[in-house]
Amino acid sequence: MTRIGEKMIEELIKLSEAAVVAMTILGEAEGEPWAGKVMVAETIVNRAKASGGSLKYECLKANQFSCWNGEEQQRKLINRAACYENNSPARNATHPPATLERSDCGLGSVAGGQAWRDCKEIARSVCQAGYQSTTTATHYYAPALRSVPPVWVKNMKLAAVVGGHRFYRETK
Repeated sequence: MTRIGEKMIEELIKLSEAAVVAMTILGEAEGEPWAGKVMVAETIVNRAKASGGSLKYECLKANQFSCWNGEEQQRKLINRAACYENNSPARNATHPPATLERSDCGLGSVAGGQAWRDCKEIARSVCQAGYQSTTTATHYYAPALRSVPPVWVKNMKLAAVVGGHRFYRETK
């Protein structure tokens, strides 16, 4: 299914589909506007529909979403979600997450906490039975993070540009 390290597999298997989708949205689009986060979620939905797999499977499939590539990336993403989930100063003073490192907190407590809440809300929505995607996008990339577009772009049609991402659909 994935290249995720064995330590991470045990933790991720325990999580709900919505939790894995929310973490994927967070890892891929944390600093993006609401619409950008929704587009990432709908890309996950469209890929799962095309493959017949679950949303969780699509998120964790090898080389599909860069936030899950490599154990260091995975650890930081899981810790960042934990940081945002447990962000109450009073809670952290008495019950700090065991593996949390402050450098894993991404955008910081206020902006990051809101981003995480948005990701969870979007994930809960797309994980509902019967959810219908409003876009045909199956791929995307962030031009700011790449000096050249990925090779797959030449076989795709641009579907939308939202925030810092360019979304594509397959040509038929």
